Amino acid sequence: NINKTNTKPTFNYQKANWEQFSLELMTLDIRKINRTNVDTYAETLTTEILKIATKHIPNKNMPLYIKHTADKPRKNKIKNPVPWWTDKCSEKVKERNRALDRARKNKTEENLTKYRQLRNECNKIIFKAKEVHWRSFCETISFRTSTTTVWNKLNCIKGGNRQKTNIPTLRGRVPATTDKEKANALALHFHSVSAKTNMTIEEINRRQQTLEELEITSQDE
Repeated sequence: NINKTNTKPTFNYQKANWEQFSLELMTLDIRKINRTNVDTYAETLTTEILKIATKHIPNKNMPLYIKHTADKPRKNKIKNPVPWWTDKCSEKVKERNRALDRARKNKTEENLTKYRQLRNECNKIIFKAKEVHWRSFCETISFRTSTTTVWNKLNCIKGGNRQKTNIPTLRGRVPATTDKEKANALALHFHSVSAKTNMTIEEINRRQQTLEELEITSQDE
């Protein structure tokens, strides 16, 4: 059994600015969210609401990359939080935020429409910056590139300041607490699962056939 690690952000609702939260929530145009896939729609909607919440509801352990995504001003702002961020991204974010301030102060349909337009333009620019950076990285990948390098770059693109997720304590006959103990426990588990003693004759033959096919393929190359 594995004890789950609680990474849910803790909001301080008593210090929330509900007026500003409600106002910005009104500017969220849910009609433009893709509804063809229920899971994608729910995830996108949740992310947008969280972005607004992080601006107006104080929290203790919200991940740093979500705070950056929410564009909340910070005194100790980290330089270059993500590698794909460009000057054009910064300029468009500032332009979008100015439009949001105008919409807050003067709640007219014109101001709300202008804000939504700039918000959508900002999202497109940010998405394009991510895409260009990722394509550029993919061109440098070869069969010699380690999977560690690829995963590190992927995590960096998603959010350059994300903290590593710690593997929780593995509960077995003997609890595994250190990284080495956890690695050994997982290795022993998967070895026992794939051991021939736990496989039927048919499964053993099928695995052997697959290994032989892979060996033949590698020789042909």
